[in-house]
Amino acid sequence: MPQERAVGAVGAFRPIVFLTPSIQSSLSANILAGAEELLSEHGYPIMFRSTRNDQEKERQLLQECSRMGARGFMIIPVDGESYSEDILRLTLNKFPVVVIDRYLRGVDTNCVCSDNIGGAYDATSHLIELGHSNLAFVALHNRSTTSLEDRLTGFEKALTQHHIPIDHHRCLIELFSEHPPKAEQGDTFVEHKSLVRSFLERNPDVTAVFAATNSSGIAVLEAAEELGIKVPEQLSVIFFDDYEHSTLSRIPPSCVIQQDKEIGAAAAQLLMSVIENPLLERKQLTLPTQLILRKSTARVRPS
Repeated sequence: MPQERAVGAVGAFRPIVFLTPSIQSSLSANILAGAEELLSEHGYPIMFRSTRNDQEKERQLLQECSRMGARGFMIIPVDGESYSEDILRLTLNKFPVVVIDRYLRGVDTNCVCSDNIGGAYDATSHLIELGHSNLAFVALHNRSTTSLEDRLTGFEKALTQHHIPIDHHRCLIELFSEHPPKAEQGDTFVEHKSLVRSFLERNPDVTAVFAATNSSGIAVLEAAEELGIKVPEQLSVIFFDDYEHSTLSRIPPSCVIQQDKEIGAAAAQLLMSVIENPLLERKQLTLPTQLILRKSTARVRPS
């Protein structure tokens, strides 16, 4: 019976543990929803824990939940984490682990991600097809992740394939060492907007921006408004990830969307397969993204 998979020989509670940097992230919530639906159908209970975007907290939770008898782990690694001894140790011991949304370099483990390179490439290519050649890349985030790095790769790949020189002066990449407390997040956004405003003032010839996150994109839209730059008439803006009620915004944004729930379901399916067969060859699954065109992008106007 399916329930027997989640219960040990003496009836102990053995959940699947989902670790994520933030319980407030809509991405995490949607991934969890997709995973929970499939896992519940197969009798696997799931436990949700936040690492608070802290590597030490992540390490503690991995150890604590392992001792508790976790059946397996689904993990969105903390920002900035490029290598994890704890995840590597679990993987080498054939413990069921699936890494989600990003991957860890040097750690050969099961992984489910969006096509970050392809999504950024499609968004940038769309801007180029609209006639834009003075394009900028904007990423304002807590710390670097492989997702952000891949989005920059996709941006540069599109420029290269359309024979547009890569100009790093048109790349605004600001990474912050700490995730701010909720009370300070408003101040952080003001800082981000100020950085974008200065960047746009230094680069008046830029006619289009690809923002690597939705918060970066919103900062670009608001900075442009403060400067009197009309979107999309004078500046086209497209960014990675949608946000709730975006279609009700004054300027509904063009964006790249991820298949959040499908990522969760794919990760759950892969984890169940590994639980059934710990010797299963490790897999890296990449789900396609979708480009949604709204009102923040337009064909470039002649000078």
